[in-house]
Amino acid sequence: MATAKKKLAKPKAKNAATPKPPPQPKVKVATKPVPKAKTKAKKAARPRPKRKSKPTPQWLLYVLECNDGTYYCGITNDLDRRVAQHNAGTAARYTRGRGPVKVLRTWPLPDRSTASKAEYAFKALSRAEKEARLKGK
Repeated sequence: MATAKKKLAKPKAKNAATPKPPPQPKVKVATKPVPKAKTKAKKAARPRPKRKSKPTPQWLLYVLECNDGTYYCGITNDLDRRVAQHNAGTAARYTRGRGPVKVLRTWPLPDRSTASKAEYAFKALSRAEKEARLKGK
């Protein structure tokens, strides 16, 4: 007796080319405007306490001479605190192994932006130009 093999029917793949039905247009429903809720009478405004104005810090461009004879230039609004940080080794990485430092000169500047620009300009100078500036020429 011969056994007949039945072929299993493979499921048909969905044809990607079958067109999708067009989207249905959205219907706008007319609505009535919602009336605003009535507000209570406003309380009398309390006067705000006057703020104490903080004094504007004076920014300084400072130049330090390190123990090895090199110069370090920076900006601050509290020179004593900043020099103490340099000598303690908690300020700029450049001065950590070169302490103790001493202040050679400072220049007062009106704001931080101007101080940063002056610092950048000073750092771009050569050693001879820096020494001339430090002497006041």
